[in-house]
Amino acid sequence: MAAWIIDREAVSSDFLEGEVVAIHLGTGIYYSLRGTAAAIWQTLSEPVDAVRLGAVLAARYAIAPAQAEQDAAAFLVRLQAEGLIRSATAGTVPAAVPVSSPLLPYAAPALERFADLQDLLLLDPIHDVGAQGWPHRPPPEPKP
Repeated sequence: MAAWIIDREAVSSDFLEGEVVAIHLGTGIYYSLRGTAAAIWQTLSEPVDAVRLGAVLAARYAIAPAQAEQDAAAFLVRLQAEGLIRSATAGTVPAAVPVSSPLLPYAAPALERFADLQDLLLLDPIHDVGAQGWPHRPPPEPKP
């Protein structure tokens, strides 16, 4: 099964008050991820597959593991289609997932997409510069 990771070369994100705000630097589209979507995003800081994401969701939320895995796989497809994640070499996976007690109410992960600031975000050349400053872009990260 394929492993996935946030594409840090193309995406900038931050976790604020229970919500992840992510901006695709190449398209100027920004996204909001809350609840289970934010939990998935945080897990994607390391290479992970849909089975592992399903286990993480099932350990935190009141959801059957099979349904959690199915929802996680569908959400990964959506993130990949938006160019927010990339394939990765599977990392070392801990043997156990900590279980939340009590389990939180479950809602399928959702990705909110906003294009209203797209033109402004794409006008700003500062977001993709290295230590040398503008107009020098940093070298691309190697992809597996």
